[in-house]
Amino acid sequence: MLDLVVTDDNLHDTLTIHAHDLPEGAVVSEARKDRSVQSNTVRQTMTWVPPAHAGGETGSFCFTAADVRGSEGGGGWLPLPCAPL
Repeated sequence: MLDLVVTDDNLHDTLTIHAHDLPEGAVVSEARKDRSVQSNTVRQTMTWVPPAHAGGETGSFCFTAADVRGSEGGGGWLPLPCAPL
């Protein structure tokens, strides 16, 4: 399981996380706002169990995060570090 966390100090921004080219069988949860912290934080989890025939394969899980600024205009996509398989 991989826990994805995106944080922004601007409480008016809408945060999203987008997965790219995930391996077959990977599942990403719905984004959920983390209300246990004082900042604007969104969490998602990605789970994947490699199939038996995947031994020795290489690749990575890649994600981007977006911040849509509701109060100041602007925002944009930010690539997150890829996690190796």
